[in-house]
Amino acid sequence: QHPDAYYQAMWISLTEQGKWSGEIYNKRKNGEIYPEYLNISSVKDEAGEISHYIAHFMDISEQKENEQKLRQARQEAELSNESKSRFLASMSHEIRTPMNAVLGILGLLKDSPLTARQLELVKTGRDSGELLLSIINDILDFTKMDIDKLALESSPFDLHLLLENCNALLNDMADKKSLTLSLTK
Repeated sequence: QHPDAYYQAMWISLTEQGKWSGEIYNKRKNGEIYPEYLNISSVKDEAGEISHYIAHFMDISEQKENEQKLRQARQEAELSNESKSRFLASMSHEIRTPMNAVLGILGLLKDSPLTARQLELVKTGRDSGELLLSIINDILDFTKMDIDKLALESSPFDLHLLLENCNALLNDMADKKSLTLSLTK
């Protein structure tokens, strides 16, 4: 089961160091080949010459089967992760297209003659759409992280504007629950 060089290295280790340990294949009485872990130690006589060897064999068939199962499970998990990443990237692109259309229509609507309340609703809808588009972009970023293609960038933002937009988005829900949501600068 092993090349001749493997056994030669084993014997060199035994004669020079007096011991050898490693994996080796053995044959059962029924002819089945199985893996085992083998420790061999030399025993010396009174003159310091090797008189015999003591070997300890340990059947590692179950360990090898478990290692194979783990390798297979890992490979399946990696394939599943790749599929998930492809699905997320595809869905993110599919959702982004209609979201851009909605944002475009809201932009056109904002420029038409509207009452103050209608303009406020359009602005809230547009802000919500842009937030959703940002979430979609974040999903794409996670997909890029999975394949090591993400490039980080630093960009300034207006914290007060962000908080005002959050307040506007959540205000209707707060009103429906008879809660007061306010932002203090």
